[in-house]
Amino acid sequence: MWSADSDRILRHAAKLRVAVTDLAHGDNLISQWCHGLDEPHQPLSAAWIKDYPETVDAWVFGSLRALLPA
Repeated sequence: MWSADSDRILRHAAKLRVAVTDLAHGDNLISQWCHGLDEPHQPLSAAWIKDYPETVDAWVFGSLRALLPA
């Protein structure tokens, strides 16, 4: 940790953010499939499906988001 500076931490956080976004998209898809199997007559909200990756990003990165590239 002694060799870590803010630029290095931000570079790694940006890489982690890409991975978290990919994971959120995959989780969203699998969750939709599972919900469709469990509740075939109750579709998920389109807004929830669309906003899920952004919600995960906000939860994981919080205030650090302002420092990371979009």
